[in-house]
Amino acid sequence: MKPTQKAKTRNFLGIAIILILLTTATINARIELVTVPERESISISIDRNNSALVQELRTVTVKEGENVAQFDWSNIDIDMNTVQLQVLEGEDSVTFGSMSIPPGSKNALMWDIQSQKSMELPVRVSYKVNGIYWNCNYTALVNDDETSLSLQADVTVSNQTQDQYENANINLEVGETFQQSLESNESKKITLFNMPQIPVQKTYTSDPDKFGKNVAIHYKFKNTRKEMLLAGKIRIYKKDKSGSRAFLGEDRIEFIPAGGEVDLYTGSARDVEVERAVIEQRQVNIRRDVRGNISVYDTDESYKATIKNHKNDSAKVIVRIHLNDFWENPESKHEYKKENVNILEFNVQVEPGEEEVINLDISGKNLTQGFIF
Repeated sequence: MKPTQKAKTRNFLGIAIILILLTTATINARIELVTVPERESISISIDRNNSALVQELRTVTVKEGENVAQFDWSNIDIDMNTVQLQVLEGEDSVTFGSMSIPPGSKNALMWDIQSQKSMELPVRVSYKVNGIYWNCNYTALVNDDETSLSLQADVTVSNQTQDQYENANINLEVGETFQQSLESNESKKITLFNMPQIPVQKTYTSDPDKFGKNVAIHYKFKNTRKEMLLAGKIRIYKKDKSGSRAFLGEDRIEFIPAGGEVDLYTGSARDVEVERAVIEQRQVNIRRDVRGNISVYDTDESYKATIKNHKNDSAKVIVRIHLNDFWENPESKHEYKKENVNILEFNVQVEPGEEEVINLDISGKNLTQGFIF
């Protein structure tokens, strides 16, 4: 009769305790080895770096006296330095001796176990294994007036080992543990959660360092869950009044903490423009060296950014202005914030079919060449 797939898998795992009798001239002792029963449960924890920790619960029968346990993971790529055996009950009645790798073996370990009595010994065997991975993908559906979106998270868990895991409890560091069976070389997709009606804001961003002359479209929302969002690709769709979907684009997020902001880029705008121009740049407070050459000077400079909204509805436009390291006294009728020491950010609401002009006067200090932009 041919062995079943489950039997083959047990052979691959090869975790066995074998009973033998050993008599020597100096020691008249019995060393017991028994076959390990099937897993009672198994847990797999996969961290953000796709490092998988496997934990198995088994009940091992030991006899009074000396026992030798040999654990053999044939054809499975595990980190032998991470293998641990933990006794869950009866620890006071057993003593663990040396642990060694049998000669000529790569994926096997042997433990000497001294037991005060014959007993059932519940143990947890844990080890890190290579070949178990996850990746996360999201679907964001924006409503027709672009005021809210729904977010669905799907995770795909792949088992590229030679082992099979039946009814494994899988933990991905965030969210609730879920149960899934994985055959060898099998991948399965699981929906982690659905977040409906998340408030969203559509923005248009002009940032020459990131987007050149283009104005970038973003959808911004907060992670309202208690757990972080896993890193992954997000595909963004828009739902119109008829119920059909239009594909807007896709972006990738890294790990977003609870309460953190998600900023989804969907491409360049065709109906919002930002034109930038230098109005004036002049040197003031000039200092010269002993030869009469200009060595250091200040500047007075003026710039403008013209925002044109060709849309049929209003647009929130973010204009970032990048400066060099030496500036002060920025003046503008529009409010701005300092994103960092070198970037001023303006947030302007532009009505349909209208233009808005941002004027900025600023001083450069202690320059040796050029101007502050």
